[in-house]
Amino acid sequence: MSYFKVKLQGRRVAHAATVALAITSIFALTEIPANAAATAYNTRTSKLAGSPDFTMQNSCTRRTIYLAEGSYVYSQKIGASSGPGRTLKLLPGDYEWLDCMMPNDGFYNQESTLSFGGYPDVVLESTRHLATGTYTFGSFLQPNF
Repeated sequence: MSYFKVKLQGRRVAHAATVALAITSIFALTEIPANAAATAYNTRTSKLAGSPDFTMQNSCTRRTIYLAEGSYVYSQKIGASSGPGRTLKLLPGDYEWLDCMMPNDGFYNQESTLSFGGYPDVVLESTRHLATGTYTFGSFLQPNF
């Protein structure tokens, strides 16, 4: 009879240990932010003219994003190409992120703006001479942590 009790108690201990391990694993996973080190993108795909003029409409995309405190590389992209990045030290909070391709006289101005209430905007600008086609453009924030 005592052998049966020991064996039964052993199963209960093993079961309790398994449950405790599963619960610990769930709590450990929920404490890690899903996007802690992921690069964030703000992009749009648009058909762009090879010979734009300033009377044409801008092509823009906007989003709000929460960013953790830390150092980021902020850079523009078009297709698979990206420009030189600018390193930023950001406070935690919700940021407004705007990317536009603005037609001008035979070229486009690509402008990327990151805004955080009460602080000056961070703006990246470049000039693009493009052939007529469909392009994915925008910017990205790559965490350095």
